[in-house]
Amino acid sequence: MALFEHMEDQFEMSDGAIARPDRVTFGLIMKTISNSGSKSSASKAADILRKMESFGVQPNERHYVSLIVGQRDVSDPTKTEAVLQHVKKKYQEDKSVKPTTAMYSACISAYGGSKQHNSVSKVMELFDELKELYNKTNDNDFRPDGMLYSAVINAISKAKSKNDASIRKALQLLNEMEMGHDTGDISAGPNRYAYTNLLHAISQSRLRDGAQLAEDLMRRMDDRSAKLEDRSISPDTHTYTTLIQILSQSRDPDAVRKAQTWFRQMEKRHEEGDAGSKPNKVTCTALINCWRRSERKEAGEEAERILTMMETRYEDGDFDFKPDAFVYASVIDAWARSKARDKALQAWNIYQRMKEQYSKGNMDSKPNNVIMTSIIKACGYTRGSREDKQKALKVLLGCMSELKQPAPISYRVSLNAVKALVADDLRRRPICATIFEACCRSGHLDETVLEALKNAQPELYMKLPGEIPSKWKQNVHAG
Repeated sequence: MALFEHMEDQFEMSDGAIARPDRVTFGLIMKTISNSGSKSSASKAADILRKMESFGVQPNERHYVSLIVGQRDVSDPTKTEAVLQHVKKKYQEDKSVKPTTAMYSACISAYGGSKQHNSVSKVMELFDELKELYNKTNDNDFRPDGMLYSAVINAISKAKSKNDASIRKALQLLNEMEMGHDTGDISAGPNRYAYTNLLHAISQSRLRDGAQLAEDLMRRMDDRSAKLEDRSISPDTHTYTTLIQILSQSRDPDAVRKAQTWFRQMEKRHEEGDAGSKPNKVTCTALINCWRRSERKEAGEEAERILTMMETRYEDGDFDFKPDAFVYASVIDAWARSKARDKALQAWNIYQRMKEQYSKGNMDSKPNNVIMTSIIKACGYTRGSREDKQKALKVLLGCMSELKQPAPISYRVSLNAVKALVADDLRRRPICATIFEACCRSGHLDETVLEALKNAQPELYMKLPGEIPSKWKQNVHAG
């Protein structure tokens, strides 16, 4: 900008004889400003465009594309579209400048990058408008290209307002893009991000066949990568992980087997030298969640097996497998959901491993109340002999002694668990009284805890004062 201002000074001092900026000069300046990433790039680019007109230099398509790219960082993409509408008006009036495919792509990208204004209907309106313009004129400047298709697919994938129909529309556009590239109508076919963005959109949808669509999409990536001998399209860690996450959320009874298959393929490719396919903590957590939600009898054991593998690799120096609190919570929940008679003890053992990790310096594995509540739930849902329940009760009391920052849910779940574990009223009463007293002392008594006490120990509930002391509930809304 300083150099341009110097040119302006020279131009004015020579009465226009020297240093007159031309289209190339203005184009370079606008491109530099637009690509700077500065918050003020939009206003600066607009100022340069106005200077062009004051110098009598007619802006061309490239100048407007730079202006649109500069506008793309603003929070309101309607301002970006206003530039496109201005160019469309000039095209209709005198054909001096065209609303090119690059302008439409940049405008659609602006909508795709906006959290507030991203709209599938607006994106498709712009896309269809350009296609109609190309069909009418057969002008290659309006011809849909790979950048346009990618922008539309990306915008639909990111849109908050997307629905099942819009995701299927994005899949249709991906088909068109692949076919157009295969026939030579589109120079650039879909890249890895186009597929991955669609996978991410599917993961956030409620499509009944979402898991099947996701697997089909993964196979398409593989097949296309092999067909074109282009490894840049092949699935990577993020792609595999997203697919396994989708499978973990699906209701397919065979989801866990499919997830295991994809995970093994991922590991095999990494072992064969594909560094981009290496599993990591997020991938393993997704696979654990598949087991956690599978309702299979071996779910707890399989989830723990994955955790053991993560701990081993982390201790061997691979920080990509560093287990965190969420990983441990997922494994504990896998045990809690299982039908194993010793699930409370197994969950407690995982908690001990978590504490050991934390004591060794893994700060990401710090125990928390969510973990403790999950173990207490495992205790409450323990089925089996009196001995099995007695062991679960012992675990429950251990959990209560380790609670650092209790909350009403901790006491409510504990009272419910004691009710399930101890059939004898006389044995149950002192345990419930101890839990309830701890709740009152910590100031976390709320209606849910009172209801749990009423269910677990009606006699104690009936003896409560008519008006609950404020100290008993003073921390209910704290933290």
